Formats: sequence, C-alpha cells, structure tokens
Amino acid sequence: MNEVLFRETNYLTWEIGLFFTLILLLALIKQLNSDAFYRVIYFWRTEFYASESSRTKLSTLKFEDALVFLFRGLVFATFTYTLLIDWGYGALKWANYPAIFSGWLTYSALRTFVEWSIGLGFGAESRMLHLQLRRATVKAKLSFLLSILFVVGVFGLGQTGQHWNVILIIYSILFLWAYQRMAKPYFNLIRAYLVYFILYICTFEIAPLWLIVKYLKV
Repeated sequence: MNEVLFRETNYLTWEIGLFFTLILLLALIKQLNSDAFYRVIYFWRTEFYASESSRTKLSTLKFEDALVFLFRGLVFATFTYTLLIDWGYGALKWANYPAIFSGWLTYSALRTFVEWSIGLGFGAESRMLHLQLRRATVKAKLSFLLSILFVVGVFGLGQTGQHWNVILIIYSILFLWAYQRMAKPYFNLIRAYLVYFILYICTFEIAPLWLIVKYLKV
C-alpha cells in the first residue's frame, strides 16, 4: 500500500513540475515574441498558416521557435507517458519522460533531414520548408490544446481512467482535421506525386505506429 502511494505521489509530483515548466515556456515565448505566443494559444484560428510568408526561409527561425518546439516535445512525452501508465505499460524500461522525449526528438530530426533531402532532390526546398513551418504551427496549436486536455485529465478527472482514451480520440480527430486543412493547398501537388506521397506516409506515419504497437504487444 505504501509503495503504491509513493509511486502515485511521485508521479503526481512529476506532473506538477511539468505543468509549471510548460507555463514557464509559454511565459518566455510571450516575452520574446507575442506573435509566436498567440500563434500557439489561438488554436482555433488558422490564418497564421493559411498563406506563404517570409518565414519560409530557415534564417528567420528564432529562439522562441526552439522554445515552441521544446513545448511540443514535453507535451508529447507527458501525454504518451500518461497513456502508457494508464494502459499498463509503466514497467517498460523506456516508459519514462527522458526516453520518450529523446525518441520524439530523434524522430523529428530524422524526419526533417529526410524532408530537406527530398526538397533538394526535387528542387523544391523552399516549398518543403514552407510546408514544414505550416505543419510546425499546426502541431504547436494542437500541443497547446492537448496540454489543456491533459491538465483537465490529471487534476480534474484522475491519473487513470477511461477519460484518457476519450482524450486520445478527441485529439486524433482534431489532428486529422487540422492536417487536412494544412495540406489543402498542396492537394494538386500530392495528386501529381501520389506514389511518393503514399511512400512518405507509410514511412513516417504508419510505420512508427506499427512498430510501437507491435512492441507493446510483445
């Protein structure tokens, strides 16, 4: 009984610490660039990534963009860890914040490198970078929304329970809807390179999920 209570208390302590870390990151982003801050918290608005802008150049990336990226990673690691705990996979060696965050960071870096290579190969590096920035904005908005759902889930509904599956379903629906809106200007390009697009989706979207599900079943 004491061991269970200690584990639950330690887990909640981590969640409280991460909650204040996310608040601090948002405050820093607000202090450095209010536009970047509002781009994140106004998750219901789409005009921030609806048209091309000067941010399609890599040199325009700033420190606050790195903070937004860090915010996304922490939210992802926190929510993923919570799901693993709720689903009964907390005993896995890699089921911890640093391992999940490191895995997310490695995946993001590898994906970005491959996308840049594809852009250079097809002579469309500017368009590829613009797509990456649009997607990063969408994911930042979704991460902020997920952080709200996470706070409600942990401090309002409990650390375990079916509400986490409901939150996952809600987030997945919003994720697909946001991606559809983000990719809408590129539909003609996707149709022109449909085979390459399918290979890309299978490699970077379906394959990682398949590997995770297979590993969890083992």
